[in-house]
Amino acid sequence: MGGSPGVAKTRIDRVSKTMDETLWIKAKELFHEALATPLAERDEFIEQACGQDESLLKQVKQLLDSYESGFMNEPALTNVIDALSANDRLNEGSLFGRYRVIRLIGSGGMGEVYLAHDAELDRPVALKLLHRDVAEDKERLRRFIQEARAASALNHPNILTIYEIGTHEGARFIVSEYIDGDTLRDRMRSGLTPAESVDITCQVATALQAAHAAGIVHRDIKPENIMLRRDGLVKILDFGLAKLTESDDPIRDPLSALPRSEFRNPHLTAPGLVMGTVAYMSPEQARGQAVDARTDLWSLGVVFHEMLTGESPFKGDSAIDLVNSIIKHDGISVDSDALPSELRPICGKALAKDQKSRYQSAQQFLHDLQGEKKRMEYAIQGAQFITVSSTDDLRTQLIRRRPTLSAEYIVTSVKRHKLATLLSAALIVASGIGLSVYKFNGATPPAPEQNLAATSDSNTEHDLKVSRLPISVQTKDIVISPDGKYLAYTVDNKSIRIMDRATSAETDIFSAGSIWGLRFSPDSQFVYYSFHPSPKAEYTIMKLPIGGGTPVKIVDGPYDGLSFSPDGTMIAYTREDDDGQLIMLANPDGSNERKIARSDWDHMIEGSPIFAPDGKTLACNVRFMKEGYRKIVGYSVADGTPRVLSEKKWNDTWGVVWLPNGNLVVNARDGISDPSQLWAIQPGGEPKAITSGLVSYRGLSATRSGDLLVTNQVTEGDDRDLWVLQGYDARTARRVTTSGEIRGRFALTPDGLIIYGSTVSGNPDIWVMNANGGGRRQLTNDPGIDAQPAVSPDGKYIAFTSNRVKGVRHIFLMDKDGGNLKQLTDGENEGLASFSHDGKWVYFMHAPNGKEQQVKYIRKVPVSGGESTLVATAPDGWFFNGIDVNKADGRLVYGLGRFSNGWQYKLGIVPTKGEAKLIDLSGNLISNRPRWSPDNRSIVILSTVLGGPASLDAWSIAVDGKGKPRQLTDFRTPGSADPRWTADGKQLFVTRGTSISNPVLIRNSGN
Repeated sequence: MGGSPGVAKTRIDRVSKTMDETLWIKAKELFHEALATPLAERDEFIEQACGQDESLLKQVKQLLDSYESGFMNEPALTNVIDALSANDRLNEGSLFGRYRVIRLIGSGGMGEVYLAHDAELDRPVALKLLHRDVAEDKERLRRFIQEARAASALNHPNILTIYEIGTHEGARFIVSEYIDGDTLRDRMRSGLTPAESVDITCQVATALQAAHAAGIVHRDIKPENIMLRRDGLVKILDFGLAKLTESDDPIRDPLSALPRSEFRNPHLTAPGLVMGTVAYMSPEQARGQAVDARTDLWSLGVVFHEMLTGESPFKGDSAIDLVNSIIKHDGISVDSDALPSELRPICGKALAKDQKSRYQSAQQFLHDLQGEKKRMEYAIQGAQFITVSSTDDLRTQLIRRRPTLSAEYIVTSVKRHKLATLLSAALIVASGIGLSVYKFNGATPPAPEQNLAATSDSNTEHDLKVSRLPISVQTKDIVISPDGKYLAYTVDNKSIRIMDRATSAETDIFSAGSIWGLRFSPDSQFVYYSFHPSPKAEYTIMKLPIGGGTPVKIVDGPYDGLSFSPDGTMIAYTREDDDGQLIMLANPDGSNERKIARSDWDHMIEGSPIFAPDGKTLACNVRFMKEGYRKIVGYSVADGTPRVLSEKKWNDTWGVVWLPNGNLVVNARDGISDPSQLWAIQPGGEPKAITSGLVSYRGLSATRSGDLLVTNQVTEGDDRDLWVLQGYDARTARRVTTSGEIRGRFALTPDGLIIYGSTVSGNPDIWVMNANGGGRRQLTNDPGIDAQPAVSPDGKYIAFTSNRVKGVRHIFLMDKDGGNLKQLTDGENEGLASFSHDGKWVYFMHAPNGKEQQVKYIRKVPVSGGESTLVATAPDGWFFNGIDVNKADGRLVYGLGRFSNGWQYKLGIVPTKGEAKLIDLSGNLISNRPRWSPDNRSIVILSTVLGGPASLDAWSIAVDGKGKPRQLTDFRTPGSADPRWTADGKQLFVTRGTSISNPVLIRNSGN
């Protein structure tokens, strides 16, 4: 569709010259009404609406002809408006509020879009300015606001983020992220492989799933409204036609800035017309009938077909012919031979004429796409790159991240580079190098020049081959045996399963308690693991044959897992005491235990120490508590002397392995919002990323020769979503947010707003939203970590924890709108604020010397500022585990915990007068951040129970400690936290997080 620029300009001139202002206004109104009328009834509508006015009829038909010819994709109406509204345009370099205009990047029927610079936040943005003449059009103004409100109601990586909407000097505007990339239409012109098409469609389906869950139907999915960023991330644009499926809200003026996003760079297309673009309309949409989420899935099906075949499944010389093709199609065109046979059923179901036969949800569509994507990944060729000739040298073309269908890569390469491929094939044959297919069986290849032991600064991700392991469950902890023959992994951290890589057979060998820290013995015949049979029992390290049997206890009371020395004569692990952590050595059976080093509470060791290949050094992931970062530190096996192996400061780390050449591979992330990647380190040198992309990795294990790595590819589980229940009935649970945007605690205001921590801006900040999830707005904006918000009883103030001053955690106070920020405390490691019942004080937890897991004091500070006062001190050997204030009378409740012959937990209740009362918790419950119940007659905790589901459920404890704890919720799925009730006590809000984990095998293919 569409004509040449010359033809387009001619039509613009012809249309604009023939219209006077009065005629234009009438023609414009009727043009939009005509587009909202089903095609079969459109001619009759136009003739009746225009009556005897031949000039008006001619102009309306002229606009419709331009639209039907495809010229409106430019569009004609847009260009006419451009000609009439040239005076509205902003000049390059001019200021529009706080935004400096850089250049015009697009025009549409609603207005112009400019690339601009946000001077306050120092970032590029897209500024969409509504034409003044259409600002007076109530319907078009409604669409303008609807676009902003619909998009801002969603916060999803694959949906364009709206930063702000408002009015400046009488002009309406939207400010959004600026996308540096291409439209899908542009990308399709150069051709897409089936694998690329599946990947893009998966991302769009994921975004639609979030939109539909929020009750929003886009109604104009087409290649022009899908953008591809340079890094491959897909973004859906233009919610100008979006419709709330439950109810359309009345027009309201935008009041304030809307969410910022961690993603930069948007690009706005011209808005779709009232009914969407004809070529992508569903049959019900073309008939003018009611639409729902299935309409978007139809449109996505058309886009999918077009990506795969290069053409639409429906044909027509005019808009009416095209609509007839859509309405009357019988599926024959969908079964085109150009469609890959594997994808034909998916495409056919997406384009089913009958809505009931079509995909009923984006989740169903996504499920089938992901299944096909996984099948593709299993069919990936073993060689992921091929050398082709260019005019002056040889270059390497990497095929990564997007998998290919069987043989698709070779065929595609031959088509695109016929001569180069033939020359390359000749080179390959002449040099004796073949392209191998990697399989999941066989022993570890012995060639040292082709394994990860060669990882160095010269290695890149191009040298790695990542293969999904054919494991039937999601894994939490996975390791590979030293000889590469077996995999051991946990299922829900409650059982151990072994896979024989030669046969892919999976065998359960143990199930009980809580299990983590898996490790194979040097001979690959035993699995060692950390074991916690119940919340009050002591940690142990156990040994179990890979064929199953009776576990044998090796070590009592370790802090985490163990590792073996290269010769198998020693094990290393850590313990805790009152002064910090001890690095211990012992014989493999646990005998001859001795201490070699101590790490104080300011420098916590996370995970197990790992022996170097020469057995002389233990690599440890050390968390610097005060500073808030991690480093890799080596401890001498001989005398415990520490030395920093890498000066790199990580935000977080999840695993480290030594390679035979003395280098390390670390699983870590650079910033708090970054995906965790794999990094190669030469001791004393700078880390080099050897993976990249949006996927994160968790955990790390390697074979003895270092040629194979095993890890999990995961979706981040740190960010959570907000759910609301009626009472305690989990069956009524409704999801308020859909994009995992909640980080840590949240709070409810008396007037129904939700204050929460989030990292969607790319940094941990405090945000506010309405109770229904809309109206998101960022309240803090600082490079530090802002978290753990609490709201005063009258709703006027927000207290929160921040390390914005010299990296030390303090309590800060601000107004409910984010203004009048001030620091309340000046100690160290202060957090978890709670307001007194009268709102005059802020209570908080204080952990001396940065000993985060050993909170010893509860203090309070006046809201007006001043010195803090000590409220309570934990008994010797105990630490505080959360605090809450009774909103009626000011009583405190706090949790206590300690480890002494197993874990012990108590609740403490501090009356307004008199001594605190302690309540022992029974039934294997944990005093996890206790809360007063809405009626203030009991205490509610979130805890799990040995032998029950993995979920954290709400339990009620009587204030007098009498009677048995009563379970209130039955979530049956893990991840619930932070219960909060509405003021009337009728609704319960909780956060819930999910983590999808898929195990992968990584092999180095470099030389």
